[in-house]
Amino acid sequence: MYPWEIAGFLNKLNTVYYKFELLNSISSALAEGISPTDIFVFDKSLPLYQRYAEMNVLAGRDAARKFYSIGLPYPLVPTKESYELHLLYRSFSNVNSFLKSRKVRPLTTESVSLVYEKLKESNLEEAELLLIDQALERADKSYRNNSGETLKTPVTEQEIVDVLEKYQRRKEKLFSDIGLIQELNDEERFALLISKKSDSKRLARLLTEFFHYFDHTIRPLVFVRIADDEYRVLGRALVNKKEKTGLEVKEVVRNSPLGTLIESGIAIYQAVQGALLSDAKEKRAGELHQLEVKSKALEVQSKALDVEIKKEQLAAEKLKNAQLQAEVTRNLVQIAQSSDISAIGELPPSFIKNRLLEAYTTEQRGAGDLLHRRGLELDQSSIRVIDTTA
Repeated sequence: MYPWEIAGFLNKLNTVYYKFELLNSISSALAEGISPTDIFVFDKSLPLYQRYAEMNVLAGRDAARKFYSIGLPYPLVPTKESYELHLLYRSFSNVNSFLKSRKVRPLTTESVSLVYEKLKESNLEEAELLLIDQALERADKSYRNNSGETLKTPVTEQEIVDVLEKYQRRKEKLFSDIGLIQELNDEERFALLISKKSDSKRLARLLTEFFHYFDHTIRPLVFVRIADDEYRVLGRALVNKKEKTGLEVKEVVRNSPLGTLIESGIAIYQAVQGALLSDAKEKRAGELHQLEVKSKALEVQSKALDVEIKKEQLAAEKLKNAQLQAEVTRNLVQIAQSSDISAIGELPPSFIKNRLLEAYTTEQRGAGDLLHRRGLELDQSSIRVIDTTA
């Protein structure tokens, strides 16, 4: 493999591992009573090489400011309240685009915090009015230079209101569709997914937007509202690179065969469990065949004592390796059962659980292809399982 192929493989492995971590955390949050309306994903991927040292538990004001540059948040289950941050960001972006078009310096993320605070204190409509005021104030400062000379045509309040007209229509339609969805039971929501009607397709898109962006984003940022004005970032070990609990490449040895040493959390079990089982089965069959062939060859030369000794040593070594591999598999299964990997099984049957299982299946297919596409396999004898809770 060329260096760029190795880098590509490790990047994909990290993506698979990260997404399993997120799905486990989402399932665990739901099992612990977090409402699905309080779980969000962004529509843009986190930059691969940027550090997010503060991405952990964030107060609402700080979260609003830090999240804005990432993208638009989509809730696991759509409600009017859960879409408010999404709409605040969309209106803010529209106003800033207008200001740029008029050669006015755009509003900063500090203004995002101020508008967010107004949203929490009052409602979305009051936050939109404050946004208009902030834009007018910024435009007025830009309109006059230090000497008081006129620089450009002044921006009017009506112009900003007009800019938000399309946004307002979209918001009204969104709230109308959310109202329709909230009246549906799980069976009716499943029916939307297979309906050919245009209205049903629109509602189905709204209902599954969270999973659409989760699937199509390489490094999705998922966060949970854990209090009225407090948020926690999930999978933060892979978001905050200062933490050493995520997947970490310890060594890549470019010899024959290529070797890569990786340390990670238990979620790696989900990424490689199919390979563990299939590789173990194939190796057992191969070992039995090889032992049988060698045994027959050795029988022909059974009179030679040194050959008999080598035969016993070989059999003992094979048995030892098989026992080690079986022990690794047992340890992985045991620790997996005591981690949040099993959280999905605690959830009652529902539309959301079904969507989560679909997401797991998608990642499992990707993980299964990942190792075998380039002929890579696990060296099971090198696997070490450490239970850090012990």
